[in-house]
Amino acid sequence: MMARVFYTFCFILIILIGILPVYLYGQNIHQEDTKELRARAESRYLADTHKIPIRRYFHSTEIKPDEVINGHVVVVKGDLGIWGKVNGDVLTLYGDVEVFDNSAVNGNITSVGGRVILHDNGKVEGNMLETHWKNLLTDQNSFLRFHSYDNYTPYSKFEIPDSDHQIALRYNRVEGVFLGLEVPRQWRYPTAHLSGYGFVGYGFESKDIRYQIGLDRWFIDSMDYRTEIGAEYHDLTDTKDLWRVGYTENSLAAVFFKQDYHDYFRRKGFSVYLRQNLTRAFLIGIEYRNDDYESLRSNTNWALFGGDKNFRRNPLLGGDEGTMRSIYTEISLDTRDNFEHPRKGWYINLSA
Repeated sequence: MMARVFYTFCFILIILIGILPVYLYGQNIHQEDTKELRARAESRYLADTHKIPIRRYFHSTEIKPDEVINGHVVVVKGDLGIWGKVNGDVLTLYGDVEVFDNSAVNGNITSVGGRVILHDNGKVEGNMLETHWKNLLTDQNSFLRFHSYDNYTPYSKFEIPDSDHQIALRYNRVEGVFLGLEVPRQWRYPTAHLSGYGFVGYGFESKDIRYQIGLDRWFIDSMDYRTEIGAEYHDLTDTKDLWRVGYTENSLAAVFFKQDYHDYFRRKGFSVYLRQNLTRAFLIGIEYRNDDYESLRSNTNWALFGGDKNFRRNPLLGGDEGTMRSIYTEISLDTRDNFEHPRKGWYINLSA
C-alpha cells in the first residue's frame, strides 16, 4: 500500500514538473525585450522594410471586410483577424493570425509563438510560417556553427527556462523513479575556452547514484577552425534501445501500462577525445573510451495500470560483461540555421 502511495505521489510530481516550465515560459514572455524581438522579427520576415510602410498594433486587431492595407501589418501580443485585404506581409508576435473567407493577403504570413489559420476561401499569395520566439535570439552569422558529439544523452529532460540547468526525470523497471540535474555543454560563448558539463541523479528503487562529469578546452579559433580536447568520467544506467523508443515515451509506457521497452546495463568509465572543425559546419573527431559493463536487475513492478501484469526481467549481459576499450571516430556536417528549431539545412553524422 505504501509503495503504491509513493509511486502515485511521484507520478503527480512528474506531471507538475512537466507543467511548471510551461507556466514559467508563459510568464517569461512578458519579461522579454519585446521591442528588440519585434525589430529582429521585422528584419527577418518582412520584405523591403525601407520601402514598404509598416502598420503596427500592440493589441488584438481586426482588418474589416471593406478595409485595404497597403503595407506590412505587425501585431504584438495579440491576435489578428483578417476579413479585408493586406497588400504586404503579415507578422504576429505571441498571437494567432486567422484569414477568413473572401479575404486576401498578398504577401507572407509569419506567426512567432502562435498559429496561422486559413479558411477555405481565404487567399494567401506567399508562404505561411509558424515559428518559435527562441529562433529570434540566435544570430545565424555569429552563432558557433560547430556540432559536438555528446558521449551520453542521459534522460528525457524538462528544460528550466532562462537556466543552464535541466531536470532529468524518468521511470523504468530498473531504477524506478530517477530524478537528477544536468549541466549541459555551453556552446554560445566564444571567449569561454573551458566548458564544464555533467549531471548527477538518483534512482529511488535501485538506490544508485548516477553521474557524469566532463571538461572541454578549445584552441586556435572558437568557430571556423576550432580545435577541442576534452575528457569525461561517468557511471551510468545505459541502454542501446533508443532507436526503438525515446526516454519520454518509454517512461510514460512504464508508468501507465507497465511496459518497459528498454533493456539496461551499467556503464562506468571514462573517455578522452579530440575534435577539429575544418569549417563552421564540418567536424571530424576521434575518441578513446574505457568502460566497464555490468548487468542490472529489475527492482520495481509498479504502474498505474496493468493489474497483475509483470514487467519483463531485465536481461543479463552474460559474456558481454567486463571491460571494453575502443576507439570512436566521427565525421559531422551541420548546416542547420538553428539547432533547436531548424527551418533549413542539413545534419549528417557518420561514426564508427
